[in-house]
Amino acid sequence: MSKIKITINEALQLKEQIQEKLSRNQTIFKTENSVPVSRKRNYNLKKLITADEDLRRKMVALKLLIQEANLKITEGETNSLQHYVFLLSEKKRQIDNVKAIPTFRVLLLSKIR
Repeated sequence: MSKIKITINEALQLKEQIQEKLSRNQTIFKTENSVPVSRKRNYNLKKLITADEDLRRKMVALKLLIQEANLKITEGETNSLQHYVFLLSEKKRQIDNVKAIPTFRVLLLSKIR
């Protein structure tokens, strides 16, 4: 595995870019998940979910890299406590995002009320 050299500033900027992409994906999930049958979706949600998972893996790697720079932990340590803390953090964020996506049932209930 080759080492990639990146400054802490570059890592923080990349982290921000990934967060923006994840936020954009979440907006797409919210708007495209429950659409009327007559309307075509603008995005392939299966591909977007795969891309979202990839971004989250990159986010975990970046958080580890940033923490490594700050705390000098072993590089690439995927069995470390920090790795699982960041992984669980991203999974929790993903679960919260999924919970926020309106479903068809929710949309029907809101129209009834």
